[in-house]
Amino acid sequence: MRAATVHANVGASTAILFGLVTALASHIAAAAANDLGVVLLHGKGGSPTGYVRELAAALQGRGYMVSTPAMPWAKSRIYDASFEEAMAEIDRHVDALRQQGAKFVVVAGQSLGANAALGYAASRERVGGIIALAPAHNPESQAFAKRLGSDVRRARAMVAAGKGTEKQVFSDINQGKALEVTATAEVLPELV
Repeated sequence: MRAATVHANVGASTAILFGLVTALASHIAAAAANDLGVVLLHGKGGSPTGYVRELAAALQGRGYMVSTPAMPWAKSRIYDASFEEAMAEIDRHVDALRQQGAKFVVVAGQSLGANAALGYAASRERVGGIIALAPAHNPESQAFAKRLGSDVRRARAMVAAGKGTEKQVFSDINQGKALEVTATAEVLPELV
């Protein structure tokens, strides 16, 4: 891996992700003729700034086409779209990279973005590879059910009562920390 080429102030996760993308790019470079596109997905409550921006710049410096969308789990958008709408957003970024000449597209993500990359690859046949760095977010776990179950049940009841498009304040957790989010009842159960 060539993670050492990333400057020193880039965090360990960024260096690892850069190394993985570089390794994957090297593996498919002959077939792709270096026409590789990468969609980088940030984690829950994150954004396409910070380490994502630094990683994108490092990859672009190597000649790769990069897209860094603000996803529905970004701090600025928290849960403003459904999971399927998020997949459609990734579709648009994959399509845009292909229109720029990418022959192969990798969807890479960190934390909840890694889960989205896995979900995208499982539901689409449009990517040349995925990188899932520190996949997180396990809503099926007992810890999630214990901490968020009542709000998920409340959201599902609202949907059943025809109030799925109403926004409410719901409980959520990120990195073990409790927080509140405002979201529609129809979106919450599929994203928390």
